Amino acid sequence: MALCLEHSVMYKALAERRIAGMEREQNSLMDQIDKIHGVRSGARYPPRPTPVVISGGITLNKVHVEQGAIAGVANAGSNVGSIMSRSLQSSSAIKS
Repeated sequence: MALCLEHSVMYKALAERRIAGMEREQNSLMDQIDKIHGVRSGARYPPRPTPVVISGGITLNKVHVEQGAIAGVANAGSNVGSIMSRSLQSSSAIKS
């Protein structure tokens, strides 16, 4: 099933909540069986870690690229300052 990014994230979150709920339910049922029989019947699902919620200010760095030729390199995470200086040097060498 092809979903857009937003709905894909929502679907995955819903599926994770359903699985976590089923794990808790199975653990509870196993505990009830243990109480009835008086013997531990098997392994349990471990508790899931608490999700990390990032709150507060988020800094996004803006990169302005004037020439499309270096956009791929800039987006690859290279040092933009050195790329721009090399690009300007090469363009001035080409003009002269």
